[in-house]
Amino acid sequence: MALNGMLDHVHLLIQSGSQSGLSLLMKNIKGNTSALLNDMTVHAEAFRWQEGYFAVTVTPYHLPRVQAYVQNQKQHHAEGTTYAYWEETGEATDPNRVETDR
Repeated sequence: MALNGMLDHVHLLIQSGSQSGLSLLMKNIKGNTSALLNDMTVHAEAFRWQEGYFAVTVTPYHLPRVQAYVQNQKQHHAEGTTYAYWEETGEATDPNRVETDR
């Protein structure tokens, strides 16, 4: 649905079924993308994602707003209009937080 990010983080908006295991999904996404990046580039050290992730659920009503936010990451960071609880890589305090694997 949407994918974008900055040099130090990525936002990914996906739709998954109720039976999808979030931990397994994130393991597959991070594993496959790091393998792809390492196959496509040459660096002194292999690319690795940081440990953990942040995930929230999105209602259909809010979906267009969240999709626009993800698609406009560079603009939001340049203008200082980011949502802190979606940008933090440490402790998140959003009450809608679903799962963190740290």
